[in-house]
Amino acid sequence: MFSCPVHTFSFKNGVKKDDVLSLEVVISTGYDGRTVTSMFVNVERLICTNGMKAFNTEFQVSFKNVKGNIGKANMICEDVVKSIKYMDNLKELYTNLSNRTITQKEHESYILAVTGLPMKQYADLSKRKQKILDAINQSVAIEMKDAGSTAWALLNGITRFTNHLANFKSKDDFIYADSGLFMNNKAQKYAIELLN
Repeated sequence: MFSCPVHTFSFKNGVKKDDVLSLEVVISTGYDGRTVTSMFVNVERLICTNGMKAFNTEFQVSFKNVKGNIGKANMICEDVVKSIKYMDNLKELYTNLSNRTITQKEHESYILAVTGLPMKQYADLSKRKQKILDAINQSVAIEMKDAGSTAWALLNGITRFTNHLANFKSKDDFIYADSGLFMNNKAQKYAIELLN
């Protein structure tokens, strides 16, 4: 896997602080003839190094790296151009999330939707699930202090958890290919739903 920085932008978050994001195109490939070559846009929040694969930015072209795939490799360049154009949409999306204040009920519904862990039934959860929910709530609280009670803070609370607190052997594997990827994707999906 390798990446190329493409764009950096900032916007004012819910507490009127600058939030700076770095966007990069990431290419994941293998040379064994079995691993699919694919690309996506990665978002890294520079204030805390939370990273995530930007939602719905996987490129259309993916292929196995075998003899005769020169044409497919060239087609991927079109997807790079599309991703660069899409980056302005990401800035608008993240700004809108930052401007969307949330209620306690929305906060609890969001955590339930992303994790499947009901905050209201905390005492009934296993010790392991309580520990996970505690870590997520701690992450969200830190982000709300820095970004306000917003959908943006909720999303970053989840990415703080997946980047810094979740138990993983390799951060990159966890947030780009493992359960951290799925949690971050759900977090983005449900944060976007808060805008509707």
